[in-house]
Amino acid sequence: KLTISVTSPKELIPGGNSIGVSLYTNGALIVGTSDVTDQDGITHFPAIDAGLLPGDIIEKVNGIAVKDAGHLSQLVNKVKGKSVDLECRRDNRVFVARIYPIQDASDSKYRLGLWVRDSTAGVGTLTFVDPDTGYMGALGHAITDVDTGALLSVKDGVISESTIIDVNIGKKGMPGELVGNFTNNRKVLGTIVKNTSYGIYGKTNRKMSNPIYNNPLPIAYQYNIKLGKATILTTVDDNGIQEYEIQIIKINRQAAPGSKGLVLEITDPRLLEKTGGIVQGMSGSPILQNGRVIGAVTHVFVNDPKKGYGMFIEWMLEETNRIIE
Repeated sequence: KLTISVTSPKELIPGGNSIGVSLYTNGALIVGTSDVTDQDGITHFPAIDAGLLPGDIIEKVNGIAVKDAGHLSQLVNKVKGKSVDLECRRDNRVFVARIYPIQDASDSKYRLGLWVRDSTAGVGTLTFVDPDTGYMGALGHAITDVDTGALLSVKDGVISESTIIDVNIGKKGMPGELVGNFTNNRKVLGTIVKNTSYGIYGKTNRKMSNPIYNNPLPIAYQYNIKLGKATILTTVDDNGIQEYEIQIIKINRQAAPGSKGLVLEITDPRLLEKTGGIVQGMSGSPILQNGRVIGAVTHVFVNDPKKGYGMFIEWMLEETNRIIE
């Protein structure tokens, strides 16, 4: 015997908004190493000697949690040349590295021979808001460090309203880009809770709506998606969210989350004229088919900007469910 429970389809408020993303990391991310010349003119490589690599995240100094890059410098200079123990994270492994700061001849400050970063910012597209919980998803891919490719851990961050001020049109071999503008004076839409391989997720701080679809739309799981006509919602100019025609040309059925479940092609002449196809900043644009939210745009084909990948909406919903749990 089987017991079957039938529930109403999950409904989401579709996005398409251009958003500014400001993300602050846990600790300080190492993006490079350098030498330090001491008072006697001798060159040292303290970070390299300690076995540190770009992509490592410094989380603690002598047991004290690192707030940002400036705090890291304060903690190092406080010990005045004595060795310090850095608690670091490399991928999913935590290790302790003992390092000996060197007093720099140029300004007498103690240095580790590191370049670090503690924040990043950029423009993307909101995918959806869950009207039941207020949680939202965007981008469809991770925010990574531009130098190391490391996935940035989230200490805190915000999603804000953004204005598109220019478009670099995509061409074969050269992906295009939406140039957006957002500042601290723009309206903050919500906070970032997670940065994952399948997008960023957070909680809205205001009631959200879509100007094209007044009511939430049901979702469609991957086995309900068909080849053929579909649309995306995205913002590429000061006209705000617009709906553009696409074609779903391939469906890669997946048993586990992935960002390349759909292959799509932009067919709408209006969007092709404005952007040349899929450009950076459009990641996260919701994909609709037959009145249902089916996924989000994730990547562009570098050699054919009219085409790109999309991920199934069910994988993005799994990430928001993990926040709730």
